[in-house]
Parts: sequence; structure tokens; C-alpha cells
Amino acid sequence: AAKYQGGMTAASYQSLTTYKAGWYWVVTEAGTIAGESCEIGDMVFCNTDSTTGAKSDAHFDIVQNNIEAIPLSVINALS
Repeated sequence: AAKYQGGMTAASYQSLTTYKAGWYWVVTEAGTIAGESCEIGDMVFCNTDSTTGAKSDAHFDIVQNNIEAIPLSVINALS
């Protein structure tokens, strides 16, 4: 189950040391989080528990929440 953890910025991501799969945050300041460019309103989902204290960008997925439309050319290129 997803568990909301609050707002996240690039700085708060950098200082994050413990996390669990299912936790998620909403981006409150544009910046690079988990190696991806994020905008306000995007969501950061954790997909893996922290076990060693060493954070990995691969432990997180970014959900773009502010996409209004995807051009048909992009959709066709994905298939």
C-alpha cells in the first residue's frame, strides 16, 4: 500500500537515508530527483526498501503528474 510521506525537493531527496517500498512524496520544488528532471506536482514512489543506508536512484520511480497531452507521434514511436 502506498503511504504518503509529504513534500520532496532535490535537497530533501539527497538527505534521504531511510525509506520503504510503497512510500511516496509529491515534488514541491522543480529539480533533479532520482536522476530525473522533476516539476512541481510530480510524484516520487519508492519501489525498494533501503537496506544498507546507501540510496540508489533505481529504488525510486517518478510519475509525471503534469502531462496534459502526449502527441500521437510519440505514442506511435512507443509501439
